[in-house]
Amino acid sequence: MAEIEDPVVTLARLLDKNIQVVKDDGSLADICVTTEWYDRELLKNVDGQVTVGLDHSEDQKLGFSATLRRRVGYARVKIWVVDKPGSAAKQIPIIA
Repeated sequence: MAEIEDPVVTLARLLDKNIQVVKDDGSLADICVTTEWYDRELLKNVDGQVTVGLDHSEDQKLGFSATLRRRVGYARVKIWVVDKPGSAAKQIPIIA
């Protein structure tokens, strides 16, 4: 039987490979995609952080014997950026 990858890890991997963020000056932003939550120390070295985590999941029995089940997971994706016009950094949460 094939092993199924965690959907949160899959979503984080797809975002990490396929996301491109362009700054106001036209250059590409340095974005970090993690399955961990917001990390203030990480934002000192990058322009933004995308966090992916499991919001909640549902498990339903399909039939009386419960041999068939449907599991649905809902992911929460949050985007954190830092506006660095100088020395003052402002954190702006963007909910996707």
